[in-house]
Amino acid sequence: RGVRVWLAGAALAIGVPLAALAWLLGTESGLGAAVALGQRATDGALQIEGGRGTLLGPLKIDALRYHGAGLRLDLQALEVAWQPAALFRRTLVVDRLAVGRIDFAQRADETEDAERPAPVPPDDLRIPLAVELRHVEVGRFALREWPQAGQGDPPPAEADGGAPASGSEGAATAAAETFWFADLRAALESDGRHHRLRELALSLEQGRAEIEAGIDGLKPFALAASGRFDGALEGRPVDLRLAASETLLAPRIEVQASSEGLNAHATLDAAPFEAMPLRALKIEAGEVDPSAFVAGMPRAALTLAVELAATADGGSLLAGPFRLSNRTPAAVDAGGIPVAALSGRLDWKSASIGVEDLDIRLPGDGRIGGRFAWQPPAAA
Repeated sequence: RGVRVWLAGAALAIGVPLAALAWLLGTESGLGAAVALGQRATDGALQIEGGRGTLLGPLKIDALRYHGAGLRLDLQALEVAWQPAALFRRTLVVDRLAVGRIDFAQRADETEDAERPAPVPPDDLRIPLAVELRHVEVGRFALREWPQAGQGDPPPAEADGGAPASGSEGAATAAAETFWFADLRAALESDGRHHRLRELALSLEQGRAEIEAGIDGLKPFALAASGRFDGALEGRPVDLRLAASETLLAPRIEVQASSEGLNAHATLDAAPFEAMPLRALKIEAGEVDPSAFVAGMPRAALTLAVELAATADGGSLLAGPFRLSNRTPAAVDAGGIPVAALSGRLDWKSASIGVEDLDIRLPGDGRIGGRFAWQPPAAA
């Protein structure tokens, strides 16, 4: 009898919490209880309305708002469908994550630039389980200015911790937009160490951007990424291609751009976690006619070649040769530029910028040589 009583007690001790957990995760009434609990735990900062489904999925929420002291986040039309059973295989599988609209605002950091700590490289980018985000979509994302006092204050919470009254607007949706994108589509996967962004496509005000990328979770974080942008800048069509390689700590980035006959190619060796985030820069661009892009500018056929690199002794941030050539030099009163070529060696130091071996070639045999140096005024 003692054994039977012990077993019955153990069954109750285990079964009751499991039943409560199953009710909380697997029923719509449990979802309502979880929402009320979350709202009370955040003193009303979290507000949810129109929740349907279960936490085990599929789940739909008409509106979710979090209005904290320094953060305002408003989500509309949230949908989640995932596979809880996959967690037993140490895999998070999300079949669909969709948000109709996201409005985000954050209080500005008033810390002076000089007081901000330098960026620190990560030690490890591995995660404890595999991940499959098969389909992610966002209808529209808007980054907004932090609202002024009294502008779009958070709606008051209901006395019973329920959702706010229908039609109320949060602070994030009351301030002006500073940046937005729309029609985002994404998919990513990871085995815990190797992370791959299979697809990321979104629309900006200027056009459509697409990116694919992969990164190793162990140092130095091997990186491979590519992207493209097709759109218009200043009313002119732009075709942009981007590729990143090497590592996250020292990436090499190549950019190829073209617009109405102008072609440009740039290669950057970066150091994003160092005080000087650029180690080398090479640019080849042209031919370009300034008058075709800016009204009132003179006519010319310019090509640019620049090759800069940080010096081994650290004396210069970047140094190296540059050359600007003009295939069609002409007099100023004829609407042209009376220079055939301009070249030299740029020396960019932390406190000054100089040009050595300055060589300006004029049409015919004209030539001007010299040097140039500029030191910005000291900070107050």
